[in-house]
Amino acid sequence: MRRTWQVVGVAGMLVAAGPLSGVLGLPIARTDALPGPYEVVALLLLPAVGLAVGVLFGSREVLRRDPYLTVRAHG
Repeated sequence: MRRTWQVVGVAGMLVAAGPLSGVLGLPIARTDALPGPYEVVALLLLPAVGLAVGVLFGSREVLRRDPYLTVRAHG
């Protein structure tokens, strides 16, 4: 779902680049509305890295505890 909104956002910028250029009086090319290669890499890698770090730290904390006591405390 998140990728869908990213595609919608880029498509919206491509459509709005021409009219905004005229209204604002600034030269906005259609290629300026496209994300650069570093932004694409960041969009693809940062969620995966964040998920991996969260799983690593979360699992370390959970695995330190006794499973019986954890279930007993939350059950």
